[in-house]
Amino acid sequence: METDIYKRIKGYMKKVYPNTLIRFDTSGLNIFNENDRILIKNLNERGFPDLQILAKRANKIGMFLEIKEENTILFNNYGKPINKHVEEQKTILEKLNENGYYACFAVGFSDAIFRINGYLKYNKIYPDIVFKTPSLFEI
Repeated sequence: METDIYKRIKGYMKKVYPNTLIRFDTSGLNIFNENDRILIKNLNERGFPDLQILAKRANKIGMFLEIKEENTILFNNYGKPINKHVEEQKTILEKLNENGYYACFAVGFSDAIFRINGYLKYNKIYPDIVFKTPSLFEI
C-alpha cells in the first residue's frame, strides 16, 4: 500500500536527512468520517502530490513526489495516462515543474529514494520517463 511506502520514506528521511522539512498530503487516504471526507475534498486540489520536500536544490525551490505502489502502470503504450486520475496528477506535476519545483511520479519505495537522494544529496534532477511519449519505433 502507498501508506506503507509513506512510512518507510518518513523513516528514511528522519534517519538520513533529519533537518529537512517534509510534508505528506494525506487527502488521498481513506477517510471514514463523512464530514471529514467532504471537508478534505473541498480544501484540497485534486491530483496534488503525496510528498513535499521543502529544500532548495539544483535550481529548484522544492520537490514534490506523487508516490505509487510498486509495479504500478501509469501510462499506456502510446504514452497516455491510464485513467483520468493519473492524467490529473500528471497535469499538477507539470504545473509544479513550470513553477520552479522538481515534481515527478515515484513508483515504489526504491524509485522514491533514488529521486530523493538525487535531489537532496547530488543536486540532480532525473527526467521523469513516464512524461516521455514513446516514438513509433519504441511501441
